[in-house]
Amino acid sequence: MCFIVAGGWSRCGVLITSNVPKLEKIEQFQQAVLRAETGGMTTNQFNALAKVINVDDLMERCMGNLDFVEKILTIFQTRCAADLAELEAAIEAVDLPRVQQIAHRLKGACANAGANNLSERASELWTAANKGFTDVLAGRCAQFRQEWNECTAILLGDEVSVSQEAMAASR
Repeated sequence: MCFIVAGGWSRCGVLITSNVPKLEKIEQFQQAVLRAETGGMTTNQFNALAKVINVDDLMERCMGNLDFVEKILTIFQTRCAADLAELEAAIEAVDLPRVQQIAHRLKGACANAGANNLSERASELWTAANKGFTDVLAGRCAQFRQEWNECTAILLGDEVSVSQEAMAASR
């Protein structure tokens, strides 16, 4: 099984390249997302998506293949949701090796999907667990959870409810 990773190399050692210019790939992605027959995004929804997913990076990783982009995002949503629940349980149990393992997995999954901010949050969780900073894990996980909820709401086209939830939580 090959995974596309940073730098364009797959796990099986094949160099991934693409001849399609980056701007053209982004435009292709946007057009495909906007014109999807079922549940297509509005321009505003696409712009919101671009704030949480580095579309250029994702398109590069997927070699401009929109079906592959969709598959990556679907896997991203499913696996990360399960991993996040598992991470929260590991933090509650103060199981630092497990926290490190799950945070590392989340970091890679988020990076592969172009969710660079989430990848950075997962990296912070890994570092905190690695250094034994148990006092900050719950707070960092809550921050990851909030950003994850915002990201998935945008991917599902429900960013309005996330904004309302964030406003209610800040009161």
